[in-house]
Amino acid sequence: LDGKIATVTNASRWITGESSRRMVHRMRHQLSAVMVGVNTVVTDDPLLNIRLKGQWKNPLKIIADSHGRIPLEAKVLTNDPQLTIVATTNLADKEKLKAIERMGSQVLVCPAKKGQVDLVHLMHMLGAMEIGSVMIEGGGTIAFSALQEGIIDKVVCFIAPKILGGANAPTPVGGEGIAKMEEALNLREMRTTKIGEDIMVEGWL
Repeated sequence: LDGKIATVTNASRWITGESSRRMVHRMRHQLSAVMVGVNTVVTDDPLLNIRLKGQWKNPLKIIADSHGRIPLEAKVLTNDPQLTIVATTNLADKEKLKAIERMGSQVLVCPAKKGQVDLVHLMHMLGAMEIGSVMIEGGGTIAFSALQEGIIDKVVCFIAPKILGGANAPTPVGGEGIAKMEEALNLREMRTTKIGEDIMVEGWL
């Protein structure tokens, strides 16, 4: 309820309930790709696949990693590496990028913008590859950058009936933030749905 996505020690399993987690897995199935920032990979080491009973098509996994910090033992590289795309810049070590490619994953070198992957350029590259939809799952740094760059069409937020507190606990949207209230991004056509004990908020930008 207080907007945190982890505790002050980065513990995040599980904030939302099982019903919400199943919903996210179904959303992964509906879209072409799932994208996270490298901080999420380093902190949580997610699989980014679909773990539901039955036949489901796993999405592509895109990691925004401007400096090539992704560990070679990360689950997204060791599990179905052919589904993983590491989006990086010339700031990354070339030998590290070659090692990632040898593992079976694809590397996309994008221009750097303020030391980070140029997300607008990345979206154009993905579009050229016929990747038509991307769900950005986090974390806070890439979420703010994506909103700032105007590449987000829709926001889906899950709110759990829990209070974590902590001034330094991670929030879903981090980055530099905005300076003036007039600069806030307002959602339109917003709707709320109860998912188990959680609330799902959807809206368009």
